[in-house]
Amino acid sequence: MHPLTPIIAQRAKAMAPAPDAVEVQEVRRDERYLRVNIYPGSMVNQGAIIGRGGENIEALRRYVEALAFDLVITVRIKVVTEDRQPTESRQ
Repeated sequence: MHPLTPIIAQRAKAMAPAPDAVEVQEVRRDERYLRVNIYPGSMVNQGAIIGRGGENIEALRRYVEALAFDLVITVRIKVVTEDRQPTESRQ
């Protein structure tokens, strides 16, 4: 597991009203690329993690981007929902 994955999981769960329902899955392609999927588990959690206008998820992405810069790695974070396509970071 990449060291950034638990940080992403902790932050995503901290945003959710029901953190036990949130799942985080790491998909690592190579040493310079990391993809993490966040499964909110409910519409309430999804709304809290994404935030109004995407503010919360973008803040998480910016935070992780700053951490990843020092590690020279590209990180993509997707919020995977049942009702629509995942949102993807532009990092």
